[in-house]
Amino acid sequence: YALLGRTHEWRRRCSRMGSGASRPSKGELKKKTDAAFSAADTNRDGRLSVEELVACLGWKRSRVEHLLKAFDANSDGSIDKDELKAGFEEVIRAMDAQASFSAKGVTPPVESSEGTKDPNGSPVHRSKPQGAPKASSDATSGKVDATEISAAPLPETDDMYKAPETIFNELKERSGLTLPPVRLLRSSWLIKRAEKLKACTTVEERRALALPRRQDIETQHPEAFYAVEEVMALKRGAEFAGRPMSVLAVSHCWETAAHPDPEGATLVMLCDAMERAMSKGVTNGEYTWEKIPREMAVFYDYGSLYQKCPRTGEPRTAMENAAFKAALSRMQVWYAHQSR
Repeated sequence: YALLGRTHEWRRRCSRMGSGASRPSKGELKKKTDAAFSAADTNRDGRLSVEELVACLGWKRSRVEHLLKAFDANSDGSIDKDELKAGFEEVIRAMDAQASFSAKGVTPPVESSEGTKDPNGSPVHRSKPQGAPKASSDATSGKVDATEISAAPLPETDDMYKAPETIFNELKERSGLTLPPVRLLRSSWLIKRAEKLKACTTVEERRALALPRRQDIETQHPEAFYAVEEVMALKRGAEFAGRPMSVLAVSHCWETAAHPDPEGATLVMLCDAMERAMSKGVTNGEYTWEKIPREMAVFYDYGSLYQKCPRTGEPRTAMENAAFKAALSRMQVWYAHQSR
């Protein structure tokens, strides 16, 4: 998937697939696979080694080995062109399935040894109706069943991907929720943490400073978050540029299932990129874009959405889970909104 993403056309097609766009034809897939394979196969032996994938993708070796294991059907330690194509087809099937579920407003279930569960680890009760907010309690334990608390969905409007209110509404409590689905982080707080990470000399020090999950930031670093009123008051960009909001949405790969960036490497790269964009405009030909504001509101999934505990696997509380699911149902807003 990352190899195919090297071309602009493929990135454009992938970004549209989740919104019901037609998937690439078999001929187009073969053409793109051949191009990606040729770009990575530097020794021209017809196989992609770990070293070639590291050089092509710029990933850590451990991450590349994980990718290779997933694509290497015959377990010979390398990927041939047929294995690459088969892997891409599997990715596309998964994207098609996700798009189908998303179009229906349903989160895809996950099969496990303990039966069918949703992505949050809760059992799927297929016979229960969806929609109206409600909760049930276990009279003996006092625990609330998180699978039965839900928020009334926000309506879709013609201007939802342009109106600033779409962003603001994701930061507010609403019917069925006692917690806001999303919280935005201060860029200055993230940059300060990245500077501390750069000064670390051991893995243990870096892991201690990795970005905490949202729950831990709320209790230990509440100053890291913007209030919705502060986001509304942030500086807007130039009129000719569409008055973009001072909001940055981060899309990134997770290094592990428990924590996306356990040693802070992604956070450091993000903050370096923000600081460059804050100090110097990007030039293309005769045009130079504006520098981004010194203070930005950042959507960074691990810190902006409620998460399971990375150490114990303890699930979200019922209210946290409801906010999390509400955020997932509108996740496209953060990557498709035209005013951010």
